[in-house]
Amino acid sequence: MAIIQCPVCHQRISSLAKVCQHCGAGLGEMTPEKRRQMAAYRHKRQSELAKKVSLVALAVTFAGALTWWFEAGTGWQWPPSTTAVTLLAVGLGLYLVGRGWLLWLHLTRSTVKRLL
Repeated sequence: MAIIQCPVCHQRISSLAKVCQHCGAGLGEMTPEKRRQMAAYRHKRQSELAKKVSLVALAVTFAGALTWWFEAGTGWQWPPSTTAVTLLAVGLGLYLVGRGWLLWLHLTRSTVKRLL
């Protein structure tokens, strides 16, 4: 017996369970191969979302840099405007979150592959 994730609600359940005790989804008709396919699909979807978060973060960071450049009219002026600093901080923060999420997905995927 092993602990797996329900393919519907993603809660931890026993691999021998016929029905998820959290959401009531029937698991008896699902083969282990089908469960692995669903887990791989869920992992791919999450990694694509994390990549999109990183891409949006880069766009926000670029917008902050452009705002800093064009607001003063003469290039990089110190101190930068509040708008530019806010865009840069939000963009860099989102980028770190997206990349951290991708790293976490990669590490958990490696662990799952080793266990299977």
